[in-house]
Amino acid sequence: MVFTVSALVLAFACGSCATYLIDDRATGDGTAQPPSSPSTTAAPQVRPSRSGELVVPDLVGKNAAVAVDELKRLGFQRVELGSQDAEVEVVVYPVNWTVAKQSAAPGTPMTPDALIVLVCDRIT
Repeated sequence: MVFTVSALVLAFACGSCATYLIDDRATGDGTAQPPSSPSTTAAPQVRPSRSGELVVPDLVGKNAAVAVDELKRLGFQRVELGSQDAEVEVVVYPVNWTVAKQSAAPGTPMTPDALIVLVCDRIT
């Protein structure tokens, strides 16, 4: 079986934010291919909301890389990370940051293409 792996993470700097676009694995015919190894973390729970909307989870205090992954697994497509550190304006490596604030309050229903900004503190 031949398939194309397009697990591609692109970071675009935009002022003091970075946007992370993540493509899933895909087979040659464009259908989704599940990851080769099972995830060790439980999938986030999705509460029902209005048609086509997703509910924003509480991400404050979580590792920024984990928070981005959680939002992507819920179905959110646009996540930006910003820094609250005056010395470091761009979040380049999210695993070294913790979410301090989020643009949408926990429990807010939003469309999958809505922008969610996570303002982060650098882990020292």
